[in-house]
Amino acid sequence: DKLLPTYDANVLRKYDSWRVSIRLRTLFLKIMADSVSLESLSVLGERLATHANSTGNIVWSQAMQEIVKLVPIQSLLEKVARAFEGEFHSGIPVEDMRRNMVTWRQKRVREVIWQMFARSKEFGGIMSAEAFESGFSDAIYHV
Repeated sequence: DKLLPTYDANVLRKYDSWRVSIRLRTLFLKIMADSVSLESLSVLGERLATHANSTGNIVWSQAMQEIVKLVPIQSLLEKVARAFEGEFHSGIPVEDMRRNMVTWRQKRVREVIWQMFARSKEFGGIMSAEAFESGFSDAIYHV
């Protein structure tokens, strides 16, 4: 009975750490989706698979080295490193990570295309080639 408040505080701290880890993992997927093409993601998946252990997992430091070889985003990866390190994490499943990165990339591309269609609706359904091309290089405002 006396230890109940201590246990509650410990559970809350662990839950908060888990929640932050999930948020940072999602941020990692967004960073990769915005920085790496689909073709490069498949190359990265192959590279990571060669470094995976017998259970198909890879440690974060090794994954980060392979990602940085492909795209120079080390400063961004350092922001999310906490999500993949810690007492509960024994490695990143390579196939799951590859599949999630590809899915997020496809989602981001769909958002860009949807935004371009929304813009063309503003122009009466007709869009110039220049406006269409700029749709791929402009920021996504709202989907």
